[in-house]
Amino acid sequence: MSEIISAIDLFEISEISPIITEGYSMRIKGIHLITTSKLVEIIIGIFRKALGTKVGNRIHVHADLESLHKHVSKDVLPVELGGSEGSLVKLHDQRIEVFTSKENLEYFERVSKFGTEEKYRPKGQFSELHMGMTGSFRNLRVD
Repeated sequence: MSEIISAIDLFEISEISPIITEGYSMRIKGIHLITTSKLVEIIIGIFRKALGTKVGNRIHVHADLESLHKHVSKDVLPVELGGSEGSLVKLHDQRIEVFTSKENLEYFERVSKFGTEEKYRPKGQFSELHMGMTGSFRNLRVD
């Protein structure tokens, strides 16, 4: 268990944060986990700090289904979680059907051919610290 905690890199999590919060065209209203494990709560605490206050406050850990139902309507939950939306197997099969439809497969094939014109990329020193961005990055520190 300690290997998991020691492998968590807060800098990498904070780099992923803009992708999660800004990269997707939908707003994250909440992330709900059901567990009684204290280890998961510790890990979630680390993620909350790395993701920032706004997203961190949207992560909820529930010990039981009753706690989940206070936050999430039963109308949108699968029957395995005390809801009325259908079984997880049925919902999974529906998603697979959608993603493997002819229309989506054609779209994914078309998108997989996209690329970049490297000749237009600015020349400069590669900076791993700033996700490959070149340029001047200044920090303001207030004590």
